[in-house]
Amino acid sequence: MKPSAFRRIRATGRCRRLWLAAALSALGASVLCLSAETCTAQDTREIYQVSSREAMAAGRFDGGPTIATLKKHGDFGLGTFDGFDGELILVDGKVYQAKVDAPPTIAGDSVHTPFALVTFFKPSQTMGVHDKTDLAGLEQLILAAMPSKKIYSAVRLTGKFTSIKARSVPAQSRPYPTLVRALEQEHVFTLRETEATMVGFWSPPAMAEMSGGGLHLHFISADGKHGGHVLSCEFTQLKVEIEPIRHIEIVLVDH
Repeated sequence: MKPSAFRRIRATGRCRRLWLAAALSALGASVLCLSAETCTAQDTREIYQVSSREAMAAGRFDGGPTIATLKKHGDFGLGTFDGFDGELILVDGKVYQAKVDAPPTIAGDSVHTPFALVTFFKPSQTMGVHDKTDLAGLEQLILAAMPSKKIYSAVRLTGKFTSIKARSVPAQSRPYPTLVRALEQEHVFTLRETEATMVGFWSPPAMAEMSGGGLHLHFISADGKHGGHVLSCEFTQLKVEIEPIRHIEIVLVDH
C-alpha cells in the first residue's frame, strides 16, 4: 500500500496517524465515508490499527501505544506485545496476553503493543452454525453475510469447538529477526472439545500489506487457561457475530 493512498497525514509524537479518507482505487466501488453527517450509523464504525503487517514482516517488534491507550480505541481485537511476546486477545474490554510457557494473563496498562487491530464491537449480524464446519467454511459463511468483500468485518465466534489448532511465539530479542524467522520458533498446540471465544477481523485483499488480508483470529478459552493465534478449527455449534466496518485509522510506529 503506497503512502499516496491516504489523504490525510498528521504527525503526533512517535507516531504518524494515517486516515483512509477516500475510496482507494484498488477497492473499486467501495466508498469510505468522509464525514459523520453523510454516513449511516454503521458507516461511522472504525478500526484502530497499530503499525502494519508489512512492518511486522520486517521484524519491527517493539514500540507503539500502551495497552491503556489501546483500550481507549476499542473493547475487542487482537495483536501482539513488545518483543513479539505472545498473542494479544481483547474481548469485552479485557486484554489477555497468551505466551508460550504459561496460561494467559491480563496485560498491564503500561505494556506496549507494536501491532494491533481493535474496535468497539457492535455486531449488526448474528447467525448460528449447527453443522460441522472448519475455518475455510466459516470464512465463506462470513463472506456471504458481508455487504461487500471490499471492506473490513470484525468477527466474534462463541461456542464449543471440536478442535482448535493454535500457536504462540516466544519473546524475541534485538536485533529482531524477520517475522518468518520468528515464526520458526512458534509453539503449536491443539485443543479438543473446548468452549472458547474467538475474536478477529476479515480484511480485504487490497489491504493485505497493511492488515494481512483474509481472516485473522485469536482465541481465549472459556476457562481462561488457553489462548493464541488460530491456525485452524472445527466446530458443530457456534454463534457468529459480524460487524462490517468501512473506516480504519492506522498509527504507524517510529521504530
